[in-house]
Amino acid sequence: MKFYRFDEEVKRSITAFNSRSVGISPVVKSSTPSQIGCMHFSADSVLGMHPATCPQLFLVADGSGG
Repeated sequence: MKFYRFDEEVKRSITAFNSRSVGISPVVKSSTPSQIGCMHFSADSVLGMHPATCPQLFLVADGSGG
């Protein structure tokens, strides 16, 4: 069995489009234009507005999104 991590300690910081204090830990990457990742936010995080390159779904697992 192989274990994969996607916790905050292995995140990649996102700084594009004036984003700050936000990161992503990839979960699945495929050859099709899609990606599944776990995003990590703090109270002062900003994910800058940007054009989506493929259909996206945003799920909040802890806290609130708004």
